[in-house]
Amino acid sequence: MLYQWTKKHWTITFVTEGGGPTLQEESVATQKALFSDVETDPDIATILNHFPGAKIVDIRLNKQENDLDLTPHIFENENNDHTNDE
Repeated sequence: MLYQWTKKHWTITFVTEGGGPTLQEESVATQKALFSDVETDPDIATILNHFPGAKIVDIRLNKQENDLDLTPHIFENENNDHTNDE
């Protein structure tokens, strides 16, 4: 059935333990790492300290001419909005 939908061959393996993170888990980890990196940037930290209660709710990366457009999925949480999950 998967092949009929995707035209790709699939192999499904069931395991009781171990395995890798899900795509959702990878996406959330990537998003949290990006927010952490931005929040610890000295310039951003200065701005956040200057405005008590301010927080980062969205990060938009400047796309370079030769970049692939891979960032939208990084920022989508399970509700498909673009906010920090914290």
